[in-house]
Amino acid sequence: MTTESADSVVQRADEYYFNSRCDDAITLLADFITRTPNHEAAAIRAAELLIDSERYERALEFIHGMNGVEPNPRVVFLRGLCHQALGNLDAAERIADEMIAKKGREALALVLRARIASFRWNDNEVETLLEEAVNCDPGCAIAWHDYACLRRKAGDVDAFFDFAKKAFVCAPESREIARDFHESSLVVQKLAEAESAFREALSGRPLDRRLRYFLIDLLLRQKKYAEAMKEVESAMVDFGVDKGILGAAK
Repeated sequence: MTTESADSVVQRADEYYFNSRCDDAITLLADFITRTPNHEAAAIRAAELLIDSERYERALEFIHGMNGVEPNPRVVFLRGLCHQALGNLDAAERIADEMIAKKGREALALVLRARIASFRWNDNEVETLLEEAVNCDPGCAIAWHDYACLRRKAGDVDAFFDFAKKAFVCAPESREIARDFHESSLVVQKLAEAESAFREALSGRPLDRRLRYFLIDLLLRQKKYAEAMKEVESAMVDFGVDKGILGAAK
């Protein structure tokens, strides 16, 4: 049996994931789970990372059977997300109904309902649900992210950027959210504003390689070559030399 705590293992797994090493993160968590009976936190984190990487079937493997007498609300929501993404809408809808029955119309339940409605091409219902979700919890990153994607689909690129930025401020650690915020800044050409947001995020997580690369890209697009080169050199020290860094340095 391991003497390492779940919190310590999750922290190390996060470091792998933020350095674009998802498989290493999952291997670490899976190994911990096999060696300790108290693994709920590690299993939840593995599912979260896999969902962020759009690997839903694998995510379900980690949270399958985690029901208990009083199911963890986070597990219930993650299971709902996976079922929705995999097209199991009846299962996802039952989970959304269960969440609302237990906790009312809170943000995550509304997000799940919105994703189900989106799968059925009901954009009006999606917008109503997401607007309710962000009003219910302005700090819900996934609600802002999904709202941003809806506005992009409608051709409202300014709202796409504004909502994607709100999502990013709430959860800069998310691969999907960081990627879409970066993309939104290119669409509306608000590169300086995005640069500022990425710098702010990096002030709290300086070894997040993904965020560092996005920042370098934004600097290069603004022709801030001296600043970009400084960031490239710093990234080479922290992460070593790879194709991404070499491409930025050219």
